Amino acid sequence: MGRVPHYLIIGSGRMSKHFIHYLTLLSSSRNKDDLKNDFYFSTWSRSNSNNSNLNSNIAKSSHILFLISDDAIEPFIIKHKQALENKICIHFSGALYTEYAYGAHPLNTFANSNKFYDLDTYKITPFVLDKDISFKTLFPMLPNYSFILDKTNKSQYHALCVMANNFTMMLWDKVLKDFATQLNIPKKHLIPILKQTFNNINALASLDNLDNKYLLTGPIIRKDLNTINKHID
Repeated sequence: MGRVPHYLIIGSGRMSKHFIHYLTLLSSSRNKDDLKNDFYFSTWSRSNSNNSNLNSNIAKSSHILFLISDDAIEPFIIKHKQALENKICIHFSGALYTEYAYGAHPLNTFANSNKFYDLDTYKITPFVLDKDISFKTLFPMLPNYSFILDKTNKSQYHALCVMANNFTMMLWDKVLKDFATQLNIPKKHLIPILKQTFNNINALASLDNLDNKYLLTGPIIRKDLNTINKHID
């Protein structure tokens, strides 16, 4: 029987808080008699611990999760290379590829570390791996789907994630603010169009043969160049 995995989560930011919450929910919900799903985890961050405490935590752990900023991951691993020998090192960066750790990016957004998700939301979040390794080797207790991504496609993958999430958020932030402050139309009256736009996006994502021309509206579809030029102006 293999060793029960012990995860050390390094970091105290949004992602680490969400993942700690996920493991906590998973731990409290699992069948105590199911040894295959047994696991332990501990945490460490620069803000509340010291290096001697870090080394003792690494020593008792089998998997080390670097949930810190992209630029800090490789220097951190190199600095503690001796202590990390024979450990399974994992990072959650969507953009970074490194020989020092396995990349496992959760394909979701974790904008607010004070508003956690329910267990089902965490479970349905897929992980995108950047090396040919079994997801069950990294996370034997997690039920999530996983996909292998060639390292040459990682920048494109992460750029698309940013476009889909952050660009959308910035557009709606602009619309909501301008409606309220410049057009004197309260934000709440944009909820119907916001909901229907999401429904259209959901339909586009759900049906492979659905062309987006059936979901787009307005002057783009009508080819109303006069209106389009006024928008540009």
